[in-house]
Amino acid sequence: MNEEPTEVITDVLSLSSANDWFFGCPGDELKDAEPVMCFALVTTFNAKYPSLGTSKQLIGLTAEELKADLLGNPLTQFRADVVHRKDLISSDKNGEENEF
Repeated sequence: MNEEPTEVITDVLSLSSANDWFFGCPGDELKDAEPVMCFALVTTFNAKYPSLGTSKQLIGLTAEELKADLLGNPLTQFRADVVHRKDLISSDKNGEENEF
């Protein structure tokens, strides 16, 4: 049984560049992390509970998602595992780990 997504994007309010933000978890390797291209402030609506009205969410977007139409997409489609560069580990040429 497929349930409809509960929260969908109904409006894109703004886009902001994302410097030094990546998708991943603290402690992941920097070389393996996918960069966040920008953040989008979006309005969402929960069709299951319309009396709640709309809400605003900040989501990170990949390069591919930035090219796509966001309207009507479920909020769960977008990754929430966003970390700053300082929380990732970078290995230098000698294989030693460096934290930013």
